Amino acid sequence: MFEPRQNYRIDFVPASNNQISNRFRDTAELLHTYSGLAIDGGRIVSLGDVRTYGTRRGQTVYAAAWLNLDDGESHHGFGRAGGWGYNKSAHAIAGALAAAGVRPELPKGINMPMFVMNEYGIHQTFAAIAAMRGIDPATLRVVENFA
Repeated sequence: MFEPRQNYRIDFVPASNNQISNRFRDTAELLHTYSGLAIDGGRIVSLGDVRTYGTRRGQTVYAAAWLNLDDGESHHGFGRAGGWGYNKSAHAIAGALAAAGVRPELPKGINMPMFVMNEYGIHQTFAAIAAMRGIDPATLRVVENFA
């Protein structure tokens, strides 16, 4: 059973030659932005951003993720989900995080879209980045903006 209060180990394996497509921005509108912020040495630092975009008819959801790891680089990924009958935002975000190199150790029977549902996986990803950068996770805040 998936326990959302449990902390899962997350590894990062940045993908190479992963380009974020900007073409969807012509036909899709910004839906949500999730920004991971923390305090490091008395200053606010960005751990990354995850954004979702949707078409007007709601048929396709796109997601883009930018993660600021401890190597000074911004790792990014792009995901999309279309069709009907499932949580397209979770699937698009899962694809973007996976493309950016996020590899959580999840219990058997739990997949990446289930991990990011209800923003839990996004928070856990930012918490893992904070830990990797030596930042106290108690200072982490995930700011969610609705368009």
